[in-house]
Amino acid sequence: MQIIFVTHFDPLPVGHGGVHRTYQIFNELEAVVGQGNVTLVKVWLQWWKEYKRAPSDKPLAARLGAKVERNRSQLKNPSLYLRPFHRISKSIRRNVARVPKALGSYAENPLKLLANTDYTTRSCSSAEFRARYERILDQTHPIACVLEHTTFADLIPLNARRNIPTLCCPQNLEAFDLMPLAKPASLNTAAIDFANEIRVLAKCDARLMISQVETAVVNAFGIPSHYYPYLPVGEIRAQHLQLRAERAQVKQEPGLFVMLGSAEHETTREAFVWFLDQVRRCGLPSGARVVVGGNGTDKLLANGERVPSVELRGWLEHAELQDLLLRAQAMLIPQRRGFGALTRLSEFACAGIPVIVSHHATFAQDATPGARPVGDDWNEWCAEMQNIIKHTPTVSADEYARWDARQPRTLSAVLQEFVHSLS
Repeated sequence: MQIIFVTHFDPLPVGHGGVHRTYQIFNELEAVVGQGNVTLVKVWLQWWKEYKRAPSDKPLAARLGAKVERNRSQLKNPSLYLRPFHRISKSIRRNVARVPKALGSYAENPLKLLANTDYTTRSCSSAEFRARYERILDQTHPIACVLEHTTFADLIPLNARRNIPTLCCPQNLEAFDLMPLAKPASLNTAAIDFANEIRVLAKCDARLMISQVETAVVNAFGIPSHYYPYLPVGEIRAQHLQLRAERAQVKQEPGLFVMLGSAEHETTREAFVWFLDQVRRCGLPSGARVVVGGNGTDKLLANGERVPSVELRGWLEHAELQDLLLRAQAMLIPQRRGFGALTRLSEFACAGIPVIVSHHATFAQDATPGARPVGDDWNEWCAEMQNIIKHTPTVSADEYARWDARQPRTLSAVLQEFVHSLS
């Protein structure tokens, strides 16, 4: 039995949370059909990068409007006001030639002309890619196809024509995750993106959502979906259990807190900026210091700016990261908005590391051992840090094992149903 797994990440045990989720899915698929029987189809999500290679990353309407005003201010003869529109048509032709995929996203959501968002359902729309995918289907004759992203919508009808069920395991409600938070005007555009995303999910044969929040939202639209939580498996689980054993052999450094996440992800960046602003204005508890690591975190502050007792490291090499995880008294996870689920919560629980985390992040999954939820009140954060400095809490292996055993193994259960239907 073969299964097709379409993703835009490599299923690796080392990397950011998205890669870890891909690794979990791939690992659990192989557990059902056996090693070597999962065909990985990698999709590079280049459509939005190609759009941003255009002369400006502003929405097309904004670019054209600015051009009209610029030309109008230079014109003395009102009879020449039609000239800018000739130039506009040239600009449109130029953009049509340069960014055909972006214009395809305008067709499915015309509001992108006014306020652009990065979401599209058409990542696999090229004829060349679809032809390659159909050759893979003809060669493997899979029992099912698992999509990790709703932007792969063009593959669903190709599966349906061959009676291959399509399962979708998205890591987020992508329409809102890819919405620029700093631009309120993009909310209307994102709403249409979301409608398109819901339609894609409805076309799939099964929907397995990473968050309890997203599971409830999709079900609220009358589209049955399953909760499929992130759990560390395989090498990732082994690494964190090893980390737990090593932490038991060393003394943690009093007052050392570590905050990890990619500042290139907008909701994470916003939360980290909020945290740094609170430290700048109100300070940390006595004896506390915070090390911040992850892509782009070294650029969260302007050049030369420093926040007392906070160190911005940027991307951390594996050895450096392991050293911090061994010595830290606890992890800090501010996450004030966004969809999806934080893979770090279950991983730190597996490793036995206490966590102070925003309430918002805990709505996505069952409360993990060692997690201490707090609100957006800085006094709550300081109080929890002070409590941990005074006494490092423990997260026992038995406590984590009981929590892990309670979590549903959704992908395996759903796939088994499809396998039984074929027998």
